[in-house]
Amino acid sequence: KRVEGISALRDESDKDGMRIVIEIKRDAVGEVVLNNLYSQTQMQVSFGINMVALHQGQPKLLTLKECLEAFVRHRREVVTRRTIFELRKARERAHILEGLAIALVNIDPIIELIRRAPTPAEAKAALVSQAWALGNVAAMLARAGDDAARPEWLEPQYGIRDGHYHL
Repeated sequence: KRVEGISALRDESDKDGMRIVIEIKRDAVGEVVLNNLYSQTQMQVSFGINMVALHQGQPKLLTLKECLEAFVRHRREVVTRRTIFELRKARERAHILEGLAIALVNIDPIIELIRRAPTPAEAKAALVSQAWALGNVAAMLARAGDDAARPEWLEPQYGIRDGHYHL
């Protein structure tokens, strides 16, 4: 069936998107032709959707707005949890790198202490009990912030204290 008032149709679709140009006759009114297109073709079709979803643990019929709000809330929670997890992992990694930097500054005394210790357990106890010089690592740690690399589980007696580092 042909809609009255249309003189030509042109398909101007390309790789960027779809575009169809409808030219109307000189004596036709554009709004009337558009209304005829809506009513006589599938240019405007409405259909119902049964949007039942689990919302806060209960099945519920959601409107489109409620569905979008629930999705945005869910995505915000996912991104927040992921960011907190990645921050915790980054702090743990930074803590290890911080300890390695302190070990590099004090490499000779650390090697000597390990060689003198009769067992690995005693070497570990001696390493933990001694306060180590910060050296040039102090400036790097000050720029990052003293607690930037401090994991949540680390006890307060470890880390920078009284101008020294405690492993």
